[in-house]
Amino acid sequence: MAQQRRLQFLETTTECPVSVENAHALLIRALEDGSAHITEHFKLRTTERNFTTVDAERIIRTGKIVGEPEYCPQFENWCFAVRGKCESRTLEIRVGLDFNMDLESPVMALITGFFTQRTKI
Repeated sequence: MAQQRRLQFLETTTECPVSVENAHALLIRALEDGSAHITEHFKLRTTERNFTTVDAERIIRTGKIVGEPEYCPQFENWCFAVRGKCESRTLEIRVGLDFNMDLESPVMALITGFFTQRTKI
């Protein structure tokens, strides 16, 4: 039985393998390539918090990554917060990028979203 090769780009999980600018470009590429996975948690939050996946995609495309990326050992991905305007409010979308298979075209997971009072974008 052939052993499946899994590429590892980091020796440790202390540093994100891409810059914030490159991460944002990869998020947009994941949307365009159809490499975005919508989690069940995200689906629940869209209904509960009254925003749509179209809103989330627009925020990812036009918003800004805020804060530092965080590594999630449970899902082996890097989590980013993207913030932007949705109508008259600020919407923050949390996404995960999985770099384990392909650093140039990672899989993106839409994790959650919420409206925030923070206005800095």
